[in-house]
Amino acid sequence: MAFQFSHVIVCELPNSYATAALGLSSPVDMDLARQQWRSYVRALENLGCQVTTLPADEKFPDCVFVEDTAVIVMGHALLTKPGDPSRTDEIKNMKPVLEKQGLVVMEISDPAAKLDGGDVIFTGKEILVGLSSRTNQAGVDAVAEAFPGFPVTGIPVSGPLHLKTLLTMCAPNTFCASTQSGHSTTMLKRIQKLAKHEYKSLIVPDDMASNVIHMNGALLHKSWTESKESAEIFCSYCSKTCPGEGPTRSIDLDLSEIEKAVGSLTCMSLRFNPNQSIA
Repeated sequence: MAFQFSHVIVCELPNSYATAALGLSSPVDMDLARQQWRSYVRALENLGCQVTTLPADEKFPDCVFVEDTAVIVMGHALLTKPGDPSRTDEIKNMKPVLEKQGLVVMEISDPAAKLDGGDVIFTGKEILVGLSSRTNQAGVDAVAEAFPGFPVTGIPVSGPLHLKTLLTMCAPNTFCASTQSGHSTTMLKRIQKLAKHEYKSLIVPDDMASNVIHMNGALLHKSWTESKESAEIFCSYCSKTCPGEGPTRSIDLDLSEIEKAVGSLTCMSLRFNPNQSIA
């Protein structure tokens, strides 16, 4: 199942996050940031996942955002080629970690390709790849080459850093989008036009609240404290969802210090199932 995961990889926050993370918008309270990160990890553990925690590396201020390092689909992992060259060595460090997890690890051969994991959405039926400042068409082509069993489509990104910054899946056939800036709904319309399959949508008012994680029967989303109206929508949505059709419980999390470096729920973990043939 595309939204049922047994394993997760996360990485601790380095002190350098507070001063050198890409896209920092305001001063970071590192004690609070680590508290928010620990709550996030606990939520993943409580969903039954085996969590592998990588130590913080001060040389890589953005190392907490592990999702950008790989695209994992059905036991196969494609190492990415970051759109920002300062993160290239993070990919090299991730390769042995993924191999140890029982994944088939692939690499991109095209030197012109740029690909960040935050631009990739696997819907369970197809793969959508954001064409952004961090991912180009050669990156989209690399994803198509790595996963020939699924249609792969490039989606132009408006506004945010990555496709998933403001647009994620909140159920197997449903995208969560937001109305605040208009960027999220614009990208949703592009998906509705370009994707090979049809999807429903759940709309929330807060841009950053549209980044959610649907996994293991739950929906991880921004907290009631930080995004009350959106949290109410998520809670109501989960209460009306039947088991097996989407999330039936909501888990709200604070993200204030993570968002200061354009971070979100999805980008702080790699969620996957090992390849049973090699595990």
